[in-house]
Amino acid sequence: MIQFLLLPVIHGLLYIIAACLLFIVVSPKFLFENNRRKLLFVFILILLSFIYLGLDQQNPVVYALHLTPISIALAALFEGVIPGIATWAAFVFCGIVIVGTDWLPTILACSIHLALGLLLHYRLEDASLRRMSLLSAALVAVHLSVYLTVLWLEGMIFPLKMTFTIVLITLASSQVTSYIYFYVKDQERFQRELYYQKSIN
Repeated sequence: MIQFLLLPVIHGLLYIIAACLLFIVVSPKFLFENNRRKLLFVFILILLSFIYLGLDQQNPVVYALHLTPISIALAALFEGVIPGIATWAAFVFCGIVIVGTDWLPTILACSIHLALGLLLHYRLEDASLRRMSLLSAALVAVHLSVYLTVLWLEGMIFPLKMTFTIVLITLASSQVTSYIYFYVKDQERFQRELYYQKSIN
């Protein structure tokens, strides 16, 4: 059972990390303008997500309870409205149409997650790494709670051991991705400051 979950979880996590690191590598100076930078983030995350869907064998449980909540937390909490809504739309559509997740818990969990993430983003834009990591874990926990509760109300219950395992892995993964993306944001800020200093000089 652990092997059944672990391989797709690692693959999904690597795709998210690749999106974060690719963002800082390919983000050129003329994209420091805020909206263009956000659109670049959306493009990279969605592109790698479709590569993931095309090349890997999808596990609906892992997609719904791991890849989706982590991706929406990153986009909404760290980037705001444009990336948040675009990521929400992509993962809801792909989850229901391509992967085959249950439509009702997918839409409810993702929508509540997005709304809370955007609310926190505009209140805590300059929060510390520790605070953002805790908020990311809290958002992921809300997402998982809503999804699993709706499934339970529909009469669909995952085995307890599998549910416990995927919840722990997803919460841990949210901390890894938060740390990496916080580092990406710091590097981007540093590059922007260097660019503006050179422009002034």
